[in-house]
Amino acid sequence: YFMKTEKRRGIIILISEVALGLLLLVGTYFLKNDGNRVVIKKVGKVVGEYSLNVDTTVNLETNKLIIKNGKAYMESANCPDKICVAHAPISKTGETIVCLPNKIIAEIR
Repeated sequence: YFMKTEKRRGIIILISEVALGLLLLVGTYFLKNDGNRVVIKKVGKVVGEYSLNVDTTVNLETNKLIIKNGKAYMESANCPDKICVAHAPISKTGETIVCLPNKIIAEIR
């Protein structure tokens, strides 16, 4: 009887923790503000700052960043893994796209 009760209690605690984690994750996503600028850094130095309200293409030496419809995304890169190209478009304050091999960071502010 004791083992059954202990197991049930453990399952309830686990479900509660997962539910709380999901609630916090969803809450922080929806509480983020839409940003209005994308700041591009290369090797830690700001190389450009662009409005998300103006559709444009930013050609960097190794990457191409597209700003369209209030979102920014990496269209192409010459790095081998292309993780930055596969990243979803960003538009909320604090979101980033990072191209580690080329040392480029695009951050929404």
